[in-house]
Amino acid sequence: MSVVEKAIPRRLITGIAIAVVAIGILTAVVVFSVGGDTSSTSSPSTRPNTTVSPVHVTPSRVEPIQIDFDPGASYRIYLTRIEAPAYVRVFAFIDVAKGELRFVADNPRIYGAVVGRVADRLVLQSGDRLSVIDDQFATAPIPIGGEGFVGSWSGHAIVAEYFPERTTFHEYDRDGQEVRSVGLVGRRPDVVGGVVRNSVVVERAGRILLVGLADATVREFAVGHLLGVGGDHIVFTACTDEGECTLNNALVGDVLRTTPIDIYVDPMSGVVSGFVAPDGSGIVVHDYDRARDVVVRVGTRVVVGTGESLLDYQWSPTAQWLFRVDETTRVLEAIDTLEGTVVKVPLPPADTVSLRSAAAW
Repeated sequence: MSVVEKAIPRRLITGIAIAVVAIGILTAVVVFSVGGDTSSTSSPSTRPNTTVSPVHVTPSRVEPIQIDFDPGASYRIYLTRIEAPAYVRVFAFIDVAKGELRFVADNPRIYGAVVGRVADRLVLQSGDRLSVIDDQFATAPIPIGGEGFVGSWSGHAIVAEYFPERTTFHEYDRDGQEVRSVGLVGRRPDVVGGVVRNSVVVERAGRILLVGLADATVREFAVGHLLGVGGDHIVFTACTDEGECTLNNALVGDVLRTTPIDIYVDPMSGVVSGFVAPDGSGIVVHDYDRARDVVVRVGTRVVVGTGESLLDYQWSPTAQWLFRVDETTRVLEAIDTLEGTVVKVPLPPADTVSLRSAAAW
């Protein structure tokens, strides 16, 4: 998941720190659960049954493709294009293990970008609508409620729904049935980072919170600004009263690495952007001193680009490779984040003309 954070000016560090403490005292964080047996305030879910009858389809064509990256991997790379008037559609996917390029059938035409994976299903997002579908697009999608995919937990999809007075995190099984929901009372979080262990990690008012999915509790993890999560890792920035700001990669209860963030702050906007690896081992950031994109890991720093939008990068599930579509040539590139080498993926030229993005799951 990509997120954006405003860096704190050094002269305001002390004042903001005091303000955050005041907010912590004056604002009570409340959670409630619905549809499960994990809280005394629980009650049966009233959300509609979203199951639909599957419609089996077959791919329009299958072609062999040479795979020169991530040997032994078994994920798929989903290729999207924009269709009139402005709909995103997966038109093909690469089966890395089989070395096949499989084109998705046009009838029925399925819209949406792949934003996550849950068990053997994918999560599609089209506008503010979500659905789950099999990982080969062989059945019709099953719609689910909510506005944004947060992550997976216990083989279920966690989806956020936003209201003025609360944020509700719904839990859906692979068949689109809601299992339970947990609500965080108060205004919408500034950042929803994802799921770590059994908690949704969010940032609100400068505090990073863990919202328990199993027990409907909330715990404060740190004071700072959340960049994202991956595996059991939480990546965030924090500043001391003396104005020393760091990029932190932490497990729950243990900070593994801290890195100065000065060169990663946009001098024009004061913004730090980051895209965390699926296992939390690294993060893509932009080095403004040298005008290049780098992957920062514990003990390593590898150049992967020269100023591309961080939103254009997609991590492989193995957390070694990044995928990116070149805006000019429409060539799909695979970038080795351990060595910085780039491999061009040999897609048919007629199909790369309309290629806009790729997501690997």
